[in-house]
Amino acid sequence: MKKFFLFIVALYAVNAMATEGALSGKFSVSATKQVHFSKGNLQYDTVNAVWSFAAKQYDIIGNANMNGGQLGEVIDLFGFGTGDAPTKYTYNDEDYAEFHEWGANPISNGGNAADLWRTLTKDEWAYLFRSRTNAASLIGYALIGGRHGLVLLPDNWTLPEGASFYSITEKGLAWDDNWGSGAYLDENGGHLNDNDYTTEQWTQLETAGAVFLPLAGFRMYQGDNTRLEQINEIGFYRSSTAGNYVVVFQDEAIFPPYDNAIISRGGSVRLVHDYSPSTGIDDVQDNVQCTKVIRDGQIYILRGDKTYTVTGQEVK
Repeated sequence: MKKFFLFIVALYAVNAMATEGALSGKFSVSATKQVHFSKGNLQYDTVNAVWSFAAKQYDIIGNANMNGGQLGEVIDLFGFGTGDAPTKYTYNDEDYAEFHEWGANPISNGGNAADLWRTLTKDEWAYLFRSRTNAASLIGYALIGGRHGLVLLPDNWTLPEGASFYSITEKGLAWDDNWGSGAYLDENGGHLNDNDYTTEQWTQLETAGAVFLPLAGFRMYQGDNTRLEQINEIGFYRSSTAGNYVVVFQDEAIFPPYDNAIISRGGSVRLVHDYSPSTGIDDVQDNVQCTKVIRDGQIYILRGDKTYTVTGQEVK
C-alpha cells in the first residue's frame, strides 16, 4: 500500500506541473495530436533571467520592449530560436541559423520545470488554421480590453449561453492560394473589431477554451537602428521550423504560416503543451513505486527500471 501511495503522489506532482499555465481548450495540430495553449505570450525578464507567461492573454509588453535603443527590463519579442539567448537582437541572419526551443526553459508560472512546453512547427500552425475540422469557422478577429488580436476556438467548440462570436468566413475572408503559401484574405480590410468584447465577456469565452493571440507587433532591425513596428496592428508569431516560418495576421489577411519573413525580426512566442489522455504514466494501475528526482536541474520520475519526464515521456 505504501508503494501505491507513493505512485499516486508522484502522478499528482506530474499532472500539477504539466498543467500549470495551460488553458483548458484542446486544439488539433495534426490528425493525431492535440495541444493546450499557454495562458499568455512568452515573456523574459532580462534583469532577473526569468521566463514567464503573460498574466492575461491580451497582455503585451509593447513599446517597453525597447528603452533608449536597448532592450527593456521585460521583453516579449524574440528572434528565431532564441530559447538559449533571449536578449539576442542583431540584424545578421546567420546569428539565428540554429533553433533553440523556448519551452525547454523553466517557465516560472508554467510548471517551473524544463521541457514542459514547446513551439508549434509551421505544419502544425498550418493544420490548426487550415486543416482541422471546421478550421475557418473557429477563427475570428477581436478587440479585448483595447487590444486587437485573433481568437482561436478549440475543437468541438460550444458557444456559451449569452455569448457571441463571428468567424472570419462570416465576416468575408476567404482562402486564396495566390498569396505566398496561401492566406485567408479580404482586401477590403476593416476586421480588427469584428468581435468587440469587454474583459468580462472575454472571460466567459476563455473559460470555455478560447485562445487570444494579440497583435503585439514586431522588433525590426535595419543597419544599427532597432525599432518597434505596428504594435496593435500586426501579429507575428514564431514557429520552430527552420527558414523562419511565422504566422502573420493583420486587418485584411491571415498567413498560416508566412514563409518569407526576416529571420532576425523580433516576434511573439506562444507555447503549447501536448495533450494526451494517456501519457504513459497516467494509465498505469499497479503498485510499482515512483520517485521524483532532479538531475542537472530537470525533474524526472523513476518508475521501476524506467525513467520518465514530467510530461510522461519515457527517457531512452
